[in-house]
Amino acid sequence: MNPKTSRLLMSAAALLPALPAFALNIVLTNDDGWDSIGIQAMKDALVLSGHEVYLAASLTQQSGSSAAINIQSLEVIKQKTTDGALEFSVALPDGVTGAEPATCAAVGIGIATADLGSPPDLVISGINSGQNLGAATQVSGTVGAATAAMSSGLGGYQLPAIAISTDPVCSGSSEQCDEANSQQYTRVAGWVAGFVDELEQRAKNGPLMPAGYGVNVNYPPLVSPVGAKLSRQGQAFLLGGNPGSIVFNCTGDCIGMPDGAASTVVPGFDSISVEEVKNADTTNNLEGYITVVPLFPDFTADKPAENGTAKKFRKSLKKTLKAMGY
Repeated sequence: MNPKTSRLLMSAAALLPALPAFALNIVLTNDDGWDSIGIQAMKDALVLSGHEVYLAASLTQQSGSSAAINIQSLEVIKQKTTDGALEFSVALPDGVTGAEPATCAAVGIGIATADLGSPPDLVISGINSGQNLGAATQVSGTVGAATAAMSSGLGGYQLPAIAISTDPVCSGSSEQCDEANSQQYTRVAGWVAGFVDELEQRAKNGPLMPAGYGVNVNYPPLVSPVGAKLSRQGQAFLLGGNPGSIVFNCTGDCIGMPDGAASTVVPGFDSISVEEVKNADTTNNLEGYITVVPLFPDFTADKPAENGTAKKFRKSLKKTLKAMGY
């Protein structure tokens, strides 16, 4: 971390402005594209908080890609240079198809490391348009990019990471609706900047999180959330607040049609009943809370639910949220 004179986060929508003791070097990515409203709002808030941002995101929308990666050469375009931020788009060699979010995170880590001579302090993925709660977490490109950064297998380091998502507050196409959504992303970005600054204050010039750990944050589509809760990942996949499952059905007789024949498969959403876990992010978010779920990219089923490091991390996150007034 490089000492730097910090500036107060002046956004009127920022919930918890703070003065970071040091400027962090942050890689910023997403799955909505490098110039989407969410990632641009997040970049602006981080720069206003005094941090240095390396934005590396897909040239095009790549939602629902989980932690998929591209094992091939890529086209990286330096889109913009501003005070406190470098912005890159990442695409396949055709220059048209965007790269996967996890790949973009690794590209950003590589660019930042080459520039700094050491790895960045933090990776942030988002702000995603659409919340990533419960079972949606597994297929989310936003969360996939964050978990890839937390793993040593992509980018070369076990970096702390934050996945951040929200829903638009308005679904129309009017100027008033666009302004309301813009304010929502600015509000969420301000909250995340405050969260990062509080993590930094608690880290006392050390790592922001234990190696290989991160958080999945979902901010409800509200001007004034009820509060913020440290939560568990829920089991339900929500669509419009209702639990269900994505299904794919043949429009024809896929079993009975002759070899070499083609049919069409269409996606759908079936409502299902799911017994939700206690303190689930799905439940808490629907009740109006900002949810913070600790993440660790280890899928071993026979490990204890929480080892010593995980318990300490959850305890630290609780203290962080308490310091923020929750």
